[in-house]
Amino acid sequence: MNSRRTARDWVALLLLMCGFSAVFAWYYPPVPSIEDEVGFINQALVWSRGSLSAEGAGWPDLADFAPVGGRHVGTRHPGRSLVAVPFLAIGGGRAVFASGLMLHLLGTALAGGLLVRLGRSPLWAALVLFHPTLAIYSRTVMADGAAGAALLLAAWATTVAGARGAVWAGLATGLAALMRYHAALALPIIAGSIGFERDRARPRRDAWLCLLAGCAVGVSIVAYNLVAFQSPFGLVKERGFFSLNFLIPNGLFYAGSLMIVWPGLLLAPLFDRSSIRWLVRGVTGFFLLFFSLYYFHDQAPRWLETAIVGQRLLQVALPLWIVSYAGVLDDRIVAPSRRRLPRAVLPALVALGCLGLLALNGLAFARHQRHLVELREARDALAANVPEGSLVVYRGSVPKLVGVPLGVPSYRLRRLEFQGKPSEEPGVLFHDLDSAAAPWYLADLGKSPGEPLSDYARSVIARYRLEPVPVSSSVLSIFVRRAP
Repeated sequence: MNSRRTARDWVALLLLMCGFSAVFAWYYPPVPSIEDEVGFINQALVWSRGSLSAEGAGWPDLADFAPVGGRHVGTRHPGRSLVAVPFLAIGGGRAVFASGLMLHLLGTALAGGLLVRLGRSPLWAALVLFHPTLAIYSRTVMADGAAGAALLLAAWATTVAGARGAVWAGLATGLAALMRYHAALALPIIAGSIGFERDRARPRRDAWLCLLAGCAVGVSIVAYNLVAFQSPFGLVKERGFFSLNFLIPNGLFYAGSLMIVWPGLLLAPLFDRSSIRWLVRGVTGFFLLFFSLYYFHDQAPRWLETAIVGQRLLQVALPLWIVSYAGVLDDRIVAPSRRRLPRAVLPALVALGCLGLLALNGLAFARHQRHLVELREARDALAANVPEGSLVVYRGSVPKLVGVPLGVPSYRLRRLEFQGKPSEEPGVLFHDLDSAAAPWYLADLGKSPGEPLSDYARSVIARYRLEPVPVSSSVLSIFVRRAP
């Protein structure tokens, strides 16, 4: 591409990023939408007070913190919380969501830079900017998209010749691992792609430099784990599990969702002919298999929404996947069209397509905002009807309503069930509830209005003859056990 056209396309991409930011600001997130966000935000809150422990920061009972050596420390990977700290320090709790916007825009710019290195227009990075999964999760304090952006930087670095590019590729992969530890599994793939690159003067040396640079960041992660958790591997806490039983159902789900958002995205690495095609194939193929074996993917009430939010874990590979997709579209659709269509038609279609994506992005944000408003109303209803300090046995993601200690009451939260099973031995729970002298509450936060209670929750309500508490929320139900 000539430099004038590239500069023009950069300006167009910048304008789209400004439009995205304006929509983001209009629908600025009022509350967290995912329970995991509580851990990242609370960890950043503690660090913003110059402490590693909840006790040192003045919050002795903090959600998503675990006891280690007589103190409580955050259980989340450190990178995303580190990014959030300056936003908390400057703008307070509400400002933390702007960190997601910043990371998403940075990932878009990195995609544009990588596309230029591959001889493409940076405007193709609009497919990263407006990808529904990446866009929705930019409204959260989650780390998957940040890890994906760091792997984009690693891929860009592999296009830089010599030792410098290899070292930067390793460091960038280490940065991805700081966000999400499993991103470190991409390091041998990236180093291998360098080692087999024919155009490099010393590919084996560069591959080893990439590995060493990535491992150097790994040493910093081990050091952090030793300080925070007194273990080189961090806090061993079961968050999920892998099994071959999930391979077929999850594989079919991911294949279907990747074929729909964006259309045909799943197959793009197979048709990619760029200089990073083997890196892309390795990273995307590995993480597709990796998460197809995992027990969980995010779900929503409607299938299309599930297809979007269910790709959350794949965000570590999605930006690279989309860059590959852009190259395939450029070669197989745009280039032939450029030869056949009148000169002014293709730019007009591109402009209409970009504006259409911006409009669809606004509709998606509006839909997500309605969900966040429901959560805010549920938080306010809980605060209005349950006295501070009360014992709250909960079902659903109640901690995301009151887990961040900023402007909300503090409660003694106790999970009733998880993944359809009791979270603790019922006999232990019932013994404690039987002996409770003060009133206690059962709170149920549904994913959508009218969601029924589980059989276990209904049995607890019947056992203790809990009284329903009228609330002004369509997704929250509260029941109370009066003092005997």
